[in-house]
Amino acid sequence: RQEELAKLSKKAAATERLLDDRKAQVDDVRARKAAQTAAKKQEEADLRRALAADFRKKVAQETEAKRVKAIETEALKKSNAETLLLREEQEKADAALDLEYQRLYAEKLQKQEEAYLENIAKMKEKLDAQSVGEPIPSYKRYMPDEVIERNARNYDRLGEEREARDVA
Repeated sequence: RQEELAKLSKKAAATERLLDDRKAQVDDVRARKAAQTAAKKQEEADLRRALAADFRKKVAQETEAKRVKAIETEALKKSNAETLLLREEQEKADAALDLEYQRLYAEKLQKQEEAYLENIAKMKEKLDAQSVGEPIPSYKRYMPDEVIERNARNYDRLGEEREARDVA
C-alpha cells in the first residue's frame, strides 16, 4: 500500500508540478500578451504624438509658405503697379517727343516752303525785269543762260526728290 501511496504521491506531485508549470506558462503568456499590449499601446501613443508633431510642423510650414507667398504676391503686385506707372510715364514721354518731332518737322517744312517761295519770287522779279525790257547787262552775269537753266532744273528735281523722301 505504501508503494501505491508513494506512486500516488509521486503522481500527485508530478501533476502538481505540471499544473504549476502550466500555470507558469499561462502566466508567462499572459504577461507577454500584457507586455505586447502595453508596448503596442505605447507604440500607438508614440505614433499619435509623432503624427501630431508632424501635422503641427506641416501646418506651420504651410502657414509659413502661405505667408511667404502672400509677401511675394504683394511685392509682385507692387512691382506690377510700378511697372504700369513707368509704362504710362514712358508713353506720355514718347507722345511728347513725337509731338516735338512733328513740330520741328513742320517748322522745317515751313522754312523750306518759305525758301522755295522766296526763290520763286526772286526768279519772278528777274523774269519781270527782263520782260519789261530791262535786260540784265552782260557784264553782271556770272554764268551763261544754259548753265542757269540746267542748274534750275537740277535744283527743282532735287527739291521734288527731297519732298518725296520727306513725305514717304
